Amino acid sequence: MRHGGDALLEVNLLLLIVNLLPILPLDGGRIVRSAIVKRLGPAAGGGRLLRLMDKATWGLLCVVALLCVLGVLSVNAVVLAVFLLYAVAEEKKMMPYLFMGYLGSKQGELSVTGALAGRVIVVLPDTLVARVLKDMTPGCYHLFQIVQANGQVIPVTEESLFAALVSQGLGITFADVNTPLETFAP
Repeated sequence: MRHGGDALLEVNLLLLIVNLLPILPLDGGRIVRSAIVKRLGPAAGGGRLLRLMDKATWGLLCVVALLCVLGVLSVNAVVLAVFLLYAVAEEKKMMPYLFMGYLGSKQGELSVTGALAGRVIVVLPDTLVARVLKDMTPGCYHLFQIVQANGQVIPVTEESLFAALVSQGLGITFADVNTPLETFAP
């Protein structure tokens, strides 16, 4: 006969192991996200993380289903794996916004350091904003230059870009971004 303390220890160890799986929103997924984004940057790291989460979640579901069929695990483990599939799908929807938040923290960085490296990205008005997000890097302030057909250049700050993304969604073009800065003519 097992003691209550042994059963409690087993449950806690199981929870620890499950929580360290490399699947978001679990802690193991957050650890992997941090390492991948630090190594590859937010755009490439985010893409690799999504592929890794898909493989890990489907792999977990297959293993759990097999162990359930063999009588080793209960149906509860299958329910957990299906829940994690759902959680991964929700994390995928949130990834662009997490990426924007990661890149949009420049104001805080700037106020602490007093200076940031800058980078100019030149675009056409019909360029999708989501297309250039991959070109943005952390620790660098980005200024976008929209070049009109007549040669006129319209500057756009990161703040304006992120405000437009939050209010209008990822499907917008640079022509949809509110540009409060002065326009320059050639």
